[in-house]
Amino acid sequence: MTTDPRPGVTGVAAVAAPAVAVPAVAVAQTGTTVAVIAPGPAMGKAPVTPQLDADLRAAINAPNLYVGRGADRKLDDPPFIVVFGGTNTSKSTDALRFVAGGGLILTQPGGATTAKTVLGIDVSQQIQHVSTFEELPAWIRWAGENGFTSVYVDDATLLMANSFAAIRKRYTQYRPDGTEKGTDRAMWGVLRPLVTEVGKALRWAGIPGVLTAHAQLAYHHDKDGAYPLGPDLSWGKLVSVLPCEADICLYATGRPQPTAVLRPGETAQASPPWDFRCNAERGNPGVATGDRFDIVPEFDGPLNTAEIIREAARVHGYNYHVPRPSGLEWMEEVAENIAQAIIVNGTPERDAAKPWAEYLLRQGHHYTHVRWATVDGIHRGRLRAGRQTNALRGLI
Repeated sequence: MTTDPRPGVTGVAAVAAPAVAVPAVAVAQTGTTVAVIAPGPAMGKAPVTPQLDADLRAAINAPNLYVGRGADRKLDDPPFIVVFGGTNTSKSTDALRFVAGGGLILTQPGGATTAKTVLGIDVSQQIQHVSTFEELPAWIRWAGENGFTSVYVDDATLLMANSFAAIRKRYTQYRPDGTEKGTDRAMWGVLRPLVTEVGKALRWAGIPGVLTAHAQLAYHHDKDGAYPLGPDLSWGKLVSVLPCEADICLYATGRPQPTAVLRPGETAQASPPWDFRCNAERGNPGVATGDRFDIVPEFDGPLNTAEIIREAARVHGYNYHVPRPSGLEWMEEVAENIAQAIIVNGTPERDAAKPWAEYLLRQGHHYTHVRWATVDGIHRGRLRAGRQTNALRGLI
């Protein structure tokens, strides 16, 4: 007889799920009813027909795009998250966890590879390839109108790089001596509204969104002043625009490096391969980060946007919902039990997760799904513990 990690539960069939489950359908949250949306014309890759192409172009150029919002939108004020950082800091994998349960993925070819290799799921029916920043608002509106639960944009830096050169060429003017004249002012009038349209589109669509970008390091420019550390959008002036639109802006810092002093003969232990962190420092003008939900620690928090939004919904009573992929709903029970063991019982993270990992592997679950569920539990516990610790810091 195999013992279930849950208190008072024994047996081998307490948590049942396929050995390898992939999302064959998307789950959309409408009020308190979960509706299953079968793949089809309203799901997955949209054929770019001449009519759709014309609609996209009209939507991009519409001056009153978000006036007269429909009553069928899911959320009145959906969360918008921006995650920026260096290469290989798990930005994409984290965002894919967020949208795996039925979100639209707007990316360039190869942008969702880790969904299969790291998360063990198939998101091919949720991907729409885009190449420029101008395409994003219309596709986000389309996602809200066609039952998607969220939107993930990858990677804003690359998309803006494709748009920036063409826009600069279009608006560059020259004096008789060949020097540029008034280019920056004209471009600012075009680029800033282009970036803010993404946030407006998400609010209109009524679905949560995650946007990733590479980091633009803080530097000083004699002409335009000092720019903070923030998302790279090809022009320093734009670095603070997305963070201003977002509810949460996180700096992905990667895995923590070993810093302990070693004795002779000891070997430095690197952090686990899944332990990626982020900063949400507030009040520092040199860093374009923040968290309006007051959930993420300012430093060294877990990079897990799905768990951050779930915790925001639990703490503040929002009707946000981050669904699990079809067939992997059992992860929620596992994550909650691990978090409770960490918070209520004071169990160390590894000791709280290990019994569940061993049990789920014995049940035949794929190791990628076991890691996903247990890491969510650890991150949920960290977020709750960190919030309790930091809430009254400096007061008592």
